[in-house]
Amino acid sequence: DRLPNLYNRPTGTLKSNLDLKLSLTLESQVRQNATGEQDLEPFNSTDRWEVRLDGTYNFSESFRGSGLIRLEDRKPQNHRTRKVREVKVGGTLFFR
Repeated sequence: DRLPNLYNRPTGTLKSNLDLKLSLTLESQVRQNATGEQDLEPFNSTDRWEVRLDGTYNFSESFRGSGLIRLEDRKPQNHRTRKVREVKVGGTLFFR
């Protein structure tokens, strides 16, 4: 007996979609203070950068997934740099 040819088997059309979004944020903040007629004097500053990649994935109408990669550094004046490294992945499988 012959084995069935699974490669040429007719199947339904599979539709998949991948959306990606890349963002870069650069931020610098200076806080100033003054009393009465005095000139403004800076008393605090913070520098921050962030790179973020968001994605969503749809496979046919049965699976939907999403993901996130985020890198962030925040450097307050006279303090250590705060580093954030985040990775998230999730998905939903639908039975119909």
